Amino acid sequence: MAYPALVTQSRFLFQNPNLSILSSPHVSSSVIPKDYSSPRSKTQFLKLPGMFARKVVVSVMRTEKPWKRYPGAGGESKGKGFVEEMRFVAMKLHTREQAAEGEMEAKAPEEEPVDKWEPTLDGYLKFLVNVKLVYDTLEEIIEEAAFPTYAEFRNSGLERSEKLAKDLEWFREEGYAVGEPSTPGVTYAHYLKQLSDKDPQAFICHFYNVYFANSAGGRIISKKVTREILDNKELEYYKYDADLSQLLQTMRDKLNKVAEDSPCSKARFLKLASKVTRIVVVSAEKHPGAGGESKGKGFAEEMRFVAMKLHTREQAAEGEMEAKAPEEQRVEKWEPTLDGYLKFLVNAKLVYDTLEEIIEEAAFPSYGEFRNSGLERSEKLARDLEWFREKGYGVGGPSAPGVTYAHYLKQLSDKDPQAFICHFYNVYFANSAGGRIISKKVTREILDNKELEYYKYDADLSQLLQTMRDKLNKVAEKWSRDDKNRCLEETQKSFQFYRNILRLILS
Repeated sequence: MAYPALVTQSRFLFQNPNLSILSSPHVSSSVIPKDYSSPRSKTQFLKLPGMFARKVVVSVMRTEKPWKRYPGAGGESKGKGFVEEMRFVAMKLHTREQAAEGEMEAKAPEEEPVDKWEPTLDGYLKFLVNVKLVYDTLEEIIEEAAFPTYAEFRNSGLERSEKLAKDLEWFREEGYAVGEPSTPGVTYAHYLKQLSDKDPQAFICHFYNVYFANSAGGRIISKKVTREILDNKELEYYKYDADLSQLLQTMRDKLNKVAEDSPCSKARFLKLASKVTRIVVVSAEKHPGAGGESKGKGFAEEMRFVAMKLHTREQAAEGEMEAKAPEEQRVEKWEPTLDGYLKFLVNAKLVYDTLEEIIEEAAFPSYGEFRNSGLERSEKLARDLEWFREKGYGVGGPSAPGVTYAHYLKQLSDKDPQAFICHFYNVYFANSAGGRIISKKVTREILDNKELEYYKYDADLSQLLQTMRDKLNKVAEKWSRDDKNRCLEETQKSFQFYRNILRLILS
């Protein structure tokens, strides 16, 4: 069987200089034709930015109804357990060209049989670098085991990170330029980390598809690239230190054991496996934001892209997270309290005080670029809190969410400017967007239509934001790709810290 996760990521390999198609940051299990349509599916197109991109089209296919019959409950599949159900769903999402059980139509070169591919060495190196980051992330998550079930999959013999490290080192020794992971790999790794902390069933769906993809389709790709572009050099990536069939069977047994311990979660596994999203990046440029619709947007657009993915579907059309807590719902559904809102303002002010102090002191010269941006909120919040005091409301001191975040920002700003600027960007841009929606809600429902200074700006907001984007892009021009990736990877933490503060509004 040719599991398509690896095939999807292998779009880097193709010869066409105008085509570089990267796998989705949150999908590792299939290839869906962008215009595929059936009674069971719907396809949505969104234009999004991406690494090395002129244009990005996100094609989303959601299975409206599950296949009528899943194997594993009896008959021929009896005894194979839940893994057979996972395999059944994954195989249906192959193209007919890739597998006899596939139901998708092949519409793009990478959806054809591997024999028809025309890989390039440069594209293959990009693939290896990005896929290594994914395996590094998966293996780190399994080792740390935020959930006990993850520990079941340690030392499986299927691990690929160390093998890929050897291969990339070989390429370097041979004089080839080995670059850094690009946004699709970074974003997928980031998504896996976030998912693994809160949803083990969803994470294991990705884990299964990534590893089984390399054991099947990966070997077919190996033969192709070994023969055509590697002068018969066999890479470590496709080698295993024990019998592969036995390693896979052991993994199936462990997956079945985990699923048996959580029977109510099986339907979620299948739903996740049936929902497929892909990102198609059509590129003729070597730098992000260098052409097409993304021209002039630069690295700030990459930051926005990653941040929007971390919104919930309730909050933004581009969001990919599921709303699990009240503050992750649409603001219209919130039930704010005046006491909670005051706590929020006090803690938000501490965060802005800290950010503005760091920018003013400028431990790194790049921080000085962001002084006097017009987006500063500390003075505005001071006025609002003074108004509440004058009205007789009890205004307390900052609590744990604000104090913890402020402390983290101070520590981070002294040692990692790229990571700090990620927080700086997300906090200020959050208030310029979601903050205004919150403003309307609380003004109407708990402030008797009093408009706070916090949400007012002394100049045109759109122009202030554009100036900030331009400054961010200017600073990022001096960063390496590794610096940029580190900045993007910090996005999740910025969301976590600030959501803890937002949660106070509902307390």
